[in-house]
Parts: sequence; C-alpha cells; structure tokens
Amino acid sequence: MAREASRRAPQAKSGCGDSGASRVLGAGFNLDALLKNLEADGIHIEGRQDGDYGRFAWVIDPEGHRIELWEPPQDAADGGAKR
Repeated sequence: MAREASRRAPQAKSGCGDSGASRVLGAGFNLDALLKNLEADGIHIEGRQDGDYGRFAWVIDPEGHRIELWEPPQDAADGGAKR
C-alpha cells in the first residue's frame, strides 16, 4: 500500500499549485509502518515530532514536494474512548 501511495503522491492535486506548500495526509494509517515503507522505497524522511495533537512526520517525494503526515492521538483514533 505505501508503495502505491508513494508512486501516486506526486500526481495528487491539492490546489497548492507551485507555492511550495505542504500537502497534509492524515489518519487511517500507522505512522511508524508507513515511514518504514517509504524509507525502503527511497523517500527522504525530513523529520518527526510527537505531541499532544498526534504524531507528525515530513517527507520529500521524488519530485521534491514536501508532504506532512499526521497520525491523530490514540484517543481520537478510537473515537475518543478512554482506556
């Protein structure tokens, strides 16, 4: 799945044009697993950050676009259920 996503990402239309703005993708994936697959495909991981609003990573696609990935906090991902 990550390989398909990494191949399709450069063609994705976001309305950002050539402004250099990031495209933001979030929810529905395991950030660690996705980053591992992207690295294996040669995608540059620019940075990572874990915080109160979730986990973030920034990657550079093969065409040089900066993409922000976001995994929501666990309590948001499971519908707000407390453990």
